[in-house]
Amino acid sequence: MGFFHKRQFPDMPPLIEEVKAGEPIVLDKQEKGAIDRQIKMRFPELKGKVFPKNVADMVLNVVGQEALRRLARLKLASGDSKGAASTCVKSLGLFGGKDSDWILLAEIFAEHGDIIRARNALETAKRFHKKEPKTPLEPLPTHEPAWKSEVQRVQDIIRSKQPK
Repeated sequence: MGFFHKRQFPDMPPLIEEVKAGEPIVLDKQEKGAIDRQIKMRFPELKGKVFPKNVADMVLNVVGQEALRRLARLKLASGDSKGAASTCVKSLGLFGGKDSDWILLAEIFAEHGDIIRARNALETAKRFHKKEPKTPLEPLPTHEPAWKSEVQRVQDIIRSKQPK
């Protein structure tokens, strides 16, 4: 079962509708603002400067995913599951899937009570985690316990939302 297919449970509408391949991903004003703020915080020396497209794209890729992930977490914390899911999926589409984005999407689905999609997203996170190279900045011994802890936290949310 794919993430974006219609749900089998008509009493609970899906958080996000099916994403069609090739459709442009459009950021809303709040998402664009989050990225702009993140760029200003991370790179204050860039204010007012113009760069070639390849440099601008590189800066966007460095901070865009982080900014959208933060915004999705804020939306989830404020109870806006639909907005959080939308922002997270846009991040996945624009910047590629990282295991941390899939874990966040699993958490969003779990908090919404969509256990099937939550489990699927968590499995995808695990597959991405196996593929991601361990860099000197993120060595296995320090990154792995935090990753396992985050996965366990989301698994606990999934368990708590399952019907008894």
